[in-house]
This record gives sequence, structure tokens and C-alpha cells, in this order.
Amino acid sequence: MSRHAQPPGLGRAEVDRLLRRAGSPRSGRRRDRALARLVAAVAAGDLPALHACGRLPPWIPRFSLVWEALAAPEELRPLLGAGAAELDAGLDAFAAIAGRPDPALVTREMLPGIAVAAALAGHPLGVVARRKILTAGDQAAVDAACALAARWPGLAEWCREHELTPTDPAPFFLLTGQSLRHRLADPTGRDTVAAYRRASEDERRRLRAAAAAHGSFSLLTRLEPDLALDGEELLRLAEVLVGRGDWAALWTTITASAPADAVRLARYLPEHEARDPRLFAALRAVAVDDVLAAQADPARVGTLPAGTHLAQVLHGPGQLAVVRTEVTAGRYDVILERYAVPGGDLLERRVWGRRDAPELHRAVLGADGTLVHTDRRGALWSWARGEPARLHDGPVTHLTATVNGWVAVSREELLFGAPGGPVRRREPLAGLGLDEAHLPVDRLVAAGERVALAAGHRLVVTGAPGRSGHADLPDIGAAAFVGDRLVVAHRDRRSHAELSRRTFVDGPDDVSVWVHSTDTFRLDVRDPGTLAPAGAVPDAWQYKHSDLADGTIHDRGYSRSADQFDVDAIHTSWARTPARGQYSPDLFPVPDHPHWVYIAGATEKYGRMKQKLMDVVTGNAVTSPALDLADHRDSARVRQVGVTPDGRHLIAKVATPSDAELRVYDLALGALRRLLDVRIPDLTVAHRTELARAARYRDHPHVRLLDACLAHRRARGSGRERSASGQ
Repeated sequence: MSRHAQPPGLGRAEVDRLLRRAGSPRSGRRRDRALARLVAAVAAGDLPALHACGRLPPWIPRFSLVWEALAAPEELRPLLGAGAAELDAGLDAFAAIAGRPDPALVTREMLPGIAVAAALAGHPLGVVARRKILTAGDQAAVDAACALAARWPGLAEWCREHELTPTDPAPFFLLTGQSLRHRLADPTGRDTVAAYRRASEDERRRLRAAAAAHGSFSLLTRLEPDLALDGEELLRLAEVLVGRGDWAALWTTITASAPADAVRLARYLPEHEARDPRLFAALRAVAVDDVLAAQADPARVGTLPAGTHLAQVLHGPGQLAVVRTEVTAGRYDVILERYAVPGGDLLERRVWGRRDAPELHRAVLGADGTLVHTDRRGALWSWARGEPARLHDGPVTHLTATVNGWVAVSREELLFGAPGGPVRRREPLAGLGLDEAHLPVDRLVAAGERVALAAGHRLVVTGAPGRSGHADLPDIGAAAFVGDRLVVAHRDRRSHAELSRRTFVDGPDDVSVWVHSTDTFRLDVRDPGTLAPAGAVPDAWQYKHSDLADGTIHDRGYSRSADQFDVDAIHTSWARTPARGQYSPDLFPVPDHPHWVYIAGATEKYGRMKQKLMDVVTGNAVTSPALDLADHRDSARVRQVGVTPDGRHLIAKVATPSDAELRVYDLALGALRRLLDVRIPDLTVAHRTELARAARYRDHPHVRLLDACLAHRRARGSGRERSASGQ
């Protein structure tokens, strides 16, 4: 027996008595007990009690109490409306329906909630509402019920059973699966198309899904002539077309979709039904899982394990090494694992005991796996075939790998090393324009034989022996060789400080003064040979500060009193603070895109790492590739970003909730992979040019697929595609 089969049968007098007590402005146990009895009666199916709840005063949460008592699905609640006034109107409608249950009577007050009431099939309110819709002959009530039925399957079944017909029947019949009635009501599809044009995006999606589910391919092409559907819609349509054996329609759907979606749809098509054998072969040659991964993260080409005790990541040409520690059965080991990039194949694994391990203060990899590193005293060493060799007494302060070996900076010299380790060239820093006034060196950037050094305000670039130049820039930060340009980030200005005072519990005189400010960085574009200006990108990056002002004294969390601070002195001290590249983001080149620079770094203290891609010629942000290192769906946090010496791959050191890993990104390939989401008919000559520029990727399966899609687009435009009748 249902919960509503035996209503409690509160009499009218009892309901009125409970209503008077529940509506009393004075709170107390009697009011609470009366309200609880009314709500319990509603839950048990007592319609007079529900009618009484509509007369409760406004300070009582009437709607929430009644809605909970009705045990209505929570998904129905938004269908009444989002605002308090709409919910109150819905409750008033419920109360009116319960208070006047005559099936032949529908009033204007009942209309806002009659459809939702009809959806409550398990409550007497739903029974009364359905009787009114069927008996009263009120078209507005029928329209309201049909509108809700289009989104609520339980009510849709009832509407089909009683053959309800709304004012605009065509979209309703389509959405509720009444194919025969839809064809009779709208044989030309004109009314459905008109309803589609004025519908919201959510309603359009449901109409497309209904047309696909019922195999109405001709109607679907009228709703969306370009078949611009999302992936799930396309899959549902393909399943219907396969069931009907409509291979021509399926091929049309494949060639109207994006390559990433076409890969999945091509699995449904027999080979002999393909009108373009080359395109079909390219679609079937790509694994579905691979294309889904490329869609989710276009630039990501690999993931390497790092473990929870990751110490260092070493970069080398086409490879990287992970240095980590491991404690097993009381034994402390240092482990170096060398991987190929981007494939991730393990090339070598070295294990040292704690006392035998090299001191890897700074370290890089040579092309043959040679390990070049400094110890904590700054001496430079080489490890090849397990044997250490001292290369320089040091102290070496900077070390980086190049495609030709390595480059290091000592106290007095710039050192160039061979891939196998030995020093092959030395240049005195003084001869490059760096004297004691500029040292120490803050940054070292190398690309082949080209090297850039930043020391204080001085920027030095050297290439072949004896050829160097220097320029002075304020607050030099990161630098990168981008194509035939040198791009330098430096602090352009610091916004005026805003001071805030924090008062502590000991009294108004115990405060701390905080400085809130913003550093703005610009990108200077220079000719690497002459360091002559070649462009600039102002306001390329910002870093927001929030720091204690100089002079603030902490003692048990408190500071000195406010009258001991000289605000003008704080401003003066703050404005003179030297930066030496502090807070500067990192810069990385993008292969095959000589004008693009990738910028990564924090924008505030303890903040997540952010990034952007910029064209240093136009000064505009580039929206491709879709690369977001800082906001992953798996809640990962990027701790560090590096680049392989050839500039082809970014390596992001990522901390996940359970472990750590290294994610390998190829920005140039990511720029191509984004085309997998461009519909085949929308591919253009510009896309073909972009594909041709990246010649080294021509054998990549995704690039071959894009090439076949462009060829199909070109052939279709010239009318050379074979027709179905010509096969």
C-alpha cells in the first residue's frame, strides 16, 4: 500500500486550528508542533493541509517545507523557477489545486505550478492536477504540461498515453518520441525548423538529439545544414544510421564533422562504403584513444614517472633524467633514470649509495648520456661510463645544456663544453663587457653557439669567438632566443604602493603595515647580433605583491604601534628596492613559430603557475595551442617548467594529489593538433600553410590525418569526390 493510500484525515476544524498556531508570530514549542503536524499531513497526502500551507505567513519557509513533504525529485525544483517569487507562485498554485480539486476547474492562480504538480504522480496532488488537465479543457494547462513533459520522461509517457496536443505540436511530438504524430502534424518539417530557430541552445540540443534518435536525418540536416554537432550527438546519430543501413548519410556526417570526431565515426562505416579511400584509411589509422587524448591536451605528448621523492630533473638533447632518492630496508640510494623524450623509453638507470653518489648541485645531460654537474663547492665534473672527471675548479654558478654540449659560467669565465664533457672553449667575462660592478651573473640562456648573460642591468650576447655585444636594461629577468630574435623580460615599472594596516587584538595601536603593489614586466625584442631594439611588448606580465613593510617588528604575532611608522619613508624604501629579475616569468621559444614566445610563471606569492603565448611581432596573445599547465582537472599543481636544449619540448614538474610526474609538452605539435577540432568543411588554405610549415611532423599520424582531411576538402571543393552512385 502506498504512503498516500490512507490519508490521516485531519478535519477542516483541526487544520484551521493548526494553521492558527503555526502562523503565530510568537515562536515556541506549540507553534513548532503545529507546523510539524501540518507538514506531516501534507507528506501523508492530506490536500486540505496542503491548501492551508499556502496561507502560512511569509516569515515561515513555506515552500521548502512543502517541497520536502511532497518528496518531489530535486531536479523538478528548478523547473518552477529560480527566484523566490516564482517558487512562492508555485506553492500558491499547489495550494489552489489542493483547495479546489474540482476536475473541471483551472484558474490562473493554478497555472504556474500545474505542470510540476502533474509530474508528482505518487502524491494525491498529482492525481488532482492530471484530472484537471484532462477535463477542464484549458489549453494553457495542456501547453504547460506538454512543455514540462518535453524535459520530464515520466510526464511525457502520461501525455503520450492521453494524446495531449499543445498549441505548437511539432517540436513536442519530436521530443517525446511520437514519430507518426510528428510526421502528420508537420509533414514538411517547416514548423519544427521554425521552433528550432527560436529555441534556446539547450532546447536546440534536445531537438537535434531527438531528430538523430528517430533517424530523421533529412530533418537533422535542415535543423543544422552544416551538421555542426558535438561528439556525443554525432555518435548517437551514427548508431541510428548504422541501424538503418544508411551509409550515404553516415559518410556525409563523417565528412561534415571535425577530424577528431570523424575518427570515431569511421569505425561504424564499412570500407567499401567510403567515397574517399585516402581519407577513410587515414581515419582508421588513428587510434580513438590517441585522438581523445590529443583533444583533451593537444600539446601533451608524454608523461614520465617522478615518484614522491623527486630531487632533480636534468635536461639533455632528446632526453631527460630524473634524480630521486629511495630508502629500502635501511639502505639510502640515489637513483638516476634517463628517459627518451618524448617517447618515454627508459635509456639508462644508475644507482648509487649515499656516500658514492655525485653531488648534483647543478647538472645537465650530454647527447650520449654523459652527466655534467657541479658539486656544492662549485667545481665542475663529468661522469661518463661511471668514471668522474674534474673539468673546472670553479666556482661555477650557472650551467645549462645545449644541442652541442653545455655552457657554464664561472666567476671569471664563460665555458663551452663538448657533448662528452671536456671544456672546448673559454671566454673571459671581462672581455664580454662584464666587470665587477655587474657581477654576479643572474641568468644564462643558450641556443647552440648563441649565449645570453644577464648581470644586474647589463645584457650580454655572444656567438662566435670574439663576437659579442652588450646593452643596459632595467631589472633584467628572463631571456630566450626566439627565431632570429632575442626576447628579454624586464621590470618596466612598479605600480604605486597601497598600504593597509592590520589591527591586532591587543588594541588599536598594535598594527602591522602591509604594502600591496604590482610589478609590470615588458618584453624587449632585440637583434641578437647588435642588441639593437627590434620591437617591444608592453604590459606582457604582472606580478602582485602583498608584503610586510620594512621596519615592521613581529613579536608573538604583533607589531609596533602605528605612530612609529613613517609612511613616506616606507614608500621611499619600497621604491628603491632592487629587483635583479626577481618575480620575472620564464620565457621559452616555440619551434616552427619564430614569432611566438611561451611565458610561464607565478603572478602572485604562493599562487598557481600561469602561462600565456604571445606573438612578439604583433604583441598579441595567441590562443593556440590550448595549453593550460596550471589548471588541470586532476587538481595537479605545476611546480617547475623547463625546456629541452633543442627547444622542442617543455617539461612540467607536476605534483598530483597522490604522486609526482613529469609532463612533456610539444607546443608546435599542439598548435597542429588543435586543428583536430576544426570541422573538415571549415579547413582553409591558412591551415594548409600551417601544416606545411611543420615539415618534421609529416609522418605523425595526426598530421597525416589532417593532410588527408585538407586534401578531401580541396577535392570536394573542386567536385572530384566520387558520388555514391559512381562506386
